[in-house]
Amino acid sequence: PARETADEISAAVESQSAEKVGAAAHKLKSSSRSVGAKELADLCQILETAGKSSDWHSITESAPQIPVIVQNIIEYVENL
Repeated sequence: PARETADEISAAVESQSAEKVGAAAHKLKSSSRSVGAKELADLCQILETAGKSSDWHSITESAPQIPVIVQNIIEYVENL
């Protein structure tokens, strides 16, 4: 589900929907915190806040990091 939500964030950025960025980031933040993925959760918090205020500078700066961090987490879990 993390990959799908990361894709939702990317699609929301592409469609210029700050509200959808914030909503998807909120969803990913919650699941990230529950599994201890603090870096991802913190980045999602930034995106959630930026989405609510249409802060495109923060969105465009932070959103590209999401897929990379999600992939790193997936690889880590797969190697356990």
